[in-house]
Amino acid sequence: MPPRKRPSAQSGSVAAGLEAVLTVTLLVLLIAVVLGLPVGIVYISSKGLIFLVEALLHTFPQLRLAASRLHSLATPWLASSP
Repeated sequence: MPPRKRPSAQSGSVAAGLEAVLTVTLLVLLIAVVLGLPVGIVYISSKGLIFLVEALLHTFPQLRLAASRLHSLATPWLASSP
């Protein structure tokens, strides 16, 4: 009986890349839908945006570092505003 071929590591990385692209595309689409909601449901929109941002940060951990850098840059500016 001939040996079975194992899937190559490259096909796994392609699948992971495709999954990441699909995730970002769907999240951007959902952000566009949430931002397009009527003004009367701002609370739901904000909850949706918070969820989407958390999903992005979970999917792409390197974004968390960028977000913390932005926060550290904005904190003194926000504290000085009236």
